[in-house]
Amino acid sequence: SATAHLSKIKGLEYLNLYGTGVSDASVGNLAKLRKLSKVFLWQTKFTEKGAESLKKSFVDAGKYNSLSSEQKKLKASFDQITKDENAKLAKLEEKKKNLAKQTSDKKAINAKCPVSNKDLDETKVSTLEGRKIGFCCDKCKGKFDANPQSFKAKIKDFKPSDAFAKAESDLGKAKQESTAKTDEIQTKASKVAGELKSLGPEVNLGWKQPVAEKK
Repeated sequence: SATAHLSKIKGLEYLNLYGTGVSDASVGNLAKLRKLSKVFLWQTKFTEKGAESLKKSFVDAGKYNSLSSEQKKLKASFDQITKDENAKLAKLEEKKKNLAKQTSDKKAINAKCPVSNKDLDETKVSTLEGRKIGFCCDKCKGKFDANPQSFKAKIKDFKPSDAFAKAESDLGKAKQESTAKTDEIQTKASKVAGELKSLGPEVNLGWKQPVAEKK
């Protein structure tokens, strides 16, 4: 085969076999190119298993398998933590959403309609972040309900309810903690991927991630 002839060129460092008919059967021949640092196998008959086999033929199998195993564990851990954290954040988001609609205010906290700046009709009210907001008419109430944040600044000295503020704070802290947890695992995964990449040549299958760089 063509790779049998290529295997005799001992000084080869880069090899592009793009679009050729080479397959996993060529692993033995390519493994003889001990100076090989990168091989492109785009649109060939090489499988991921074959590409990994080629990679491993250049390195200490024990170390490669150990790092590969660690990489899989990190990915599983990342997936599980992401799932758990997303579930926790969803609950906190729902709690914040519900508290935004609840209020202990007996009457509107504003003296003027935040949309028109007119006097209030005490029967026209909405709730924003746990506070009761009054309006002069249904039309203004409708405008406010459609986009409350655009009128929030017009409510003098507005402060959310204590319950809503706490829920918002808890959610913010949870998001930071979640990001820290996933970042920690991603940092470890990147380190392992880097160590795997440094072992032997990079075997690139094209649109797929190079072997030993999967996350």
